[in-house]
Amino acid sequence: MVYQKLGELENAKKAFQCARELFMQYRVGISPHYDLAKILIDQGQFDEAIAICQELFDRNPHSNNPHSPIKILLQKTLDMKKKKAE
Repeated sequence: MVYQKLGELENAKKAFQCARELFMQYRVGISPHYDLAKILIDQGQFDEAIAICQELFDRNPHSNNPHSPIKILLQKTLDMKKKKAE
């Protein structure tokens, strides 16, 4: 998160990708999916952000709650992608 706060999005993305791999392997800690998806959105990488959200949904059915932050972020990403395509 420090890289993200400093505006170093590439370093932040690398750190969150590493954290995501560890999270998926060991299933401990807090899921980095939300933060990684936000960085990808900031970089205009909507398809990658959507895939990260979907990965969390596939592994954790509770995250697919319509009021969950990752579900809200996914909808926002889909809306942004649609507007960009118009």
